[in-house]
Amino acid sequence: MQKSGVTKGRSSPLPGDRLSTCDVLEIGAGYGRLAVMLAPLVRSYTCVDPVPVSTDVCRTYTQSHQPSVQVWTLDDFRQKSWMRTLAINIHSWNECTLGQITHWLDALAAVPLLFTVSHSSLPDHTYRTNEQGRPSFRPLLESRYDLLAEESIGLGQHPHALWRRTV
Repeated sequence: MQKSGVTKGRSSPLPGDRLSTCDVLEIGAGYGRLAVMLAPLVRSYTCVDPVPVSTDVCRTYTQSHQPSVQVWTLDDFRQKSWMRTLAINIHSWNECTLGQITHWLDALAAVPLLFTVSHSSLPDHTYRTNEQGRPSFRPLLESRYDLLAEESIGLGQHPHALWRRTV
């Protein structure tokens, strides 16, 4: 179903509908569960987390389950030369400030596709930060990306969205 250029449903806007050509960067990967599941389906998969303990847990988990996954510290991310096709952020931007999210979006300037899942237990908290007043970070996304597809899934109606870089 098409509505204002946004696809709802199961069709894939990925090039050729194939993940196998994607180089993925997951921001805030937690312990690496998604990385372990997706890594066999993509060309490369890299996790980065600004929390050192999370990075250590992710490295241990992914190396024991899917050794092809690269796990970077925040310093690695800043220092390495990298190019990715798809960036993924699931829930962690809800724990950030608008300034931190802006920093991540600036760092992703060359990444053409972004997949986000915003955490919320109530629909009015979608795309909210942890700052006082809980401002929305959706305007930051919309200032840099076009929304290609969005669907709310689960009991909490977590919005899953695929964005294409515009600027």
